[in-house]
Amino acid sequence: MSLAETFRTDLVAMLISALYVMGVIALAEVLRKRGMAREVTRKVVHLGIGMWIVPTYMLFQNRIWAALPAAGFVLLNAAAWNFGFFRSMEGERRNVGVILFPLSTALAIWFFWLPPWSVVGVGAILVLCWGDAAGALVGRRFGRTQYTVFDHQRSLEGSMAMFSASLLAIVAAFMVFGA
Repeated sequence: MSLAETFRTDLVAMLISALYVMGVIALAEVLRKRGMAREVTRKVVHLGIGMWIVPTYMLFQNRIWAALPAAGFVLLNAAAWNFGFFRSMEGERRNVGVILFPLSTALAIWFFWLPPWSVVGVGAILVLCWGDAAGALVGRRFGRTQYTVFDHQRSLEGSMAMFSASLLAIVAAFMVFGA
């Protein structure tokens, strides 16, 4: 593939990525305005955007272009976090996760772009999105056995859900990207 073709392919992939992410955020905003809890809409964004890691590795040719949308969302999310845009991305408590998630994605893409390492990049982000979402949602709904880690309340049920979802995420990454 020529440099011009690679550029065109990556430009189209970047446009598709931006439209997809904005669509996920718009969906979460609609759900929030219709009464869905912010913690749930935040997980909708978390899962929806996190899953985009798989097409990212399939659509883009160059890691610079592949990491650029995530890096751009670090800046956009930092502004949104500071000025209160995109309330669906915030939970009941404000945290820097909306900044750290795209930063982690950009770093995973940057450092684990080429096979056989791409399975590590994809697996890491799938663990981040599936594991975190499962742990939070199950822990909030069914968490009975509580414990504290660094002044944060956790539940055994949420931790088990995170472990299970993370294991599935790693298996899925290996099934798609192999090693």
